Amino acid sequence: MLDPIRDFPWLRHGYEQGKDEGVTEGMAKSILTLLSGRNIAVDDILRQRILKCQDQEQLGRWLVRAATAQTAVEVVSDN
Repeated sequence: MLDPIRDFPWLRHGYEQGKDEGVTEGMAKSILTLLSGRNIAVDDILRQRILKCQDQEQLGRWLVRAATAQTAVEVVSDN
């Protein structure tokens, strides 16, 4: 039986790209959910910055910071 992901490399690339995009989107939404759960306000500019970020390493750092930050600006600061 054919497995589309295994047997069609061009399809596999699209699948993997879509999977990565889903992971980054999920990480960004997790940051926003965590901040919301902690009652930390996030303005529209920061919300868009978080949602548009495509760097999973950066999102991971922001997610860790979101657990202890006192403001949303602290989460995305370069420090």
